[in-house]
Amino acid sequence: MTQPFLFCHQFNRSILFLLERFFRRSYLILFGRISRQSQQELGLKWQEKFSSFEKNATKAASLGQVHKANVLYSNRLVACKLQYPDMKTTIKADLKQLNVIMKIYKRIDNSIQLDDVYNELEERLLEEIDYKNELKNIII
Repeated sequence: MTQPFLFCHQFNRSILFLLERFFRRSYLILFGRISRQSQQELGLKWQEKFSSFEKNATKAASLGQVHKANVLYSNRLVACKLQYPDMKTTIKADLKQLNVIMKIYKRIDNSIQLDDVYNELEERLLEEIDYKNELKNIII
């Protein structure tokens, strides 16, 4: 009875090790892509505003990732939230697909006002990637 468990345990440890290596490497690759996007939005020397900037993300999510950094002039520790490249395009494409699905569903059952649901989803998702709006809300 213990042999299959032992095999599964060893297998799981191996998979976890490989996944950890993959994610460590992918953060660095992803940072290069995010860095290029940050250059387009904030200028070529955006990293010079920091005395230190960790290339490995502290946290990652579906829309972006967070890096620890120290502000150059105050040396204050901050969290830099960097958005993944092309998020607006990705969200728009996903919404387009969702709209097709909703239209098909509407033909089957039109008891729910899906247009309102779609509009709300679109508004909230686009709001999620508007980091300037998020900054305004933090300052208020």
